[in-house]
Amino acid sequence: MNFVITGTSRGIGKYLAEYYSNDESNIIFGCSRGDCDIDKPNYIHYKIDITEPKFIHEMFNEIRKGYGSLDVLINNAGVNVSNAFAYLVPIEKIKENYEVNFLAPVLFSREALKLMLNKKAGRIINFGSMMMKHSPPGTSFYTASKDALYSFTKVFAKEIFSNGITCNMIAPAVVETDLAMNANKDILDELLYRNAIKHPGKLTDISNTIDWLISPGAESITGQIIYLGGV
Repeated sequence: MNFVITGTSRGIGKYLAEYYSNDESNIIFGCSRGDCDIDKPNYIHYKIDITEPKFIHEMFNEIRKGYGSLDVLINNAGVNVSNAFAYLVPIEKIKENYEVNFLAPVLFSREALKLMLNKKAGRIINFGSMMMKHSPPGTSFYTASKDALYSFTKVFAKEIFSNGITCNMIAPAVVETDLAMNANKDILDELLYRNAIKHPGKLTDISNTIDWLISPGAESITGQIIYLGGV
């Protein structure tokens, strides 16, 4: 299978790129604003601004010319650039939240669709957050950008299903990544307290869920959001 995964320089995105590249029959096209140290023959990295339409189009054009089609798009990349109350967040930070968390997945989904139409099949996985359920103070623009992406996910799913393509969202709770584990412990404890499962999730929770969503058995699952961690 051919995968495009965004945000593969670290965290969940890097884990997913390594996980799916373990199957040598898969080709993984990863991308991020920074470099990636994954060294596998079936992993290809694009260092691009993921919010810039021109660079995204060029990336997908190279994939089309070299490989012809795409099976799976995983829109993992995301940012939460401020934990301040809404009236304190600079306009530049608001724009960055929306460009990375909403605009980028939309642009990638539109380009991916063109390649998936070649074989009338495909899976698009977007990433949400438990913040969409909890709405904690200080996350106004992060939460709003993820809610916007979920609205897009639901509508886009209806628009593309007749072509054999599904679009769903995964919304993890706190996951055991370096970024999460280095965060403020009081904040982590508060977030976990709100969930049914009181400990951080595993990266395998995410890959197991994606494995199911991209399997033939999930061909009728589309426009859905799956919360992980008992949110």
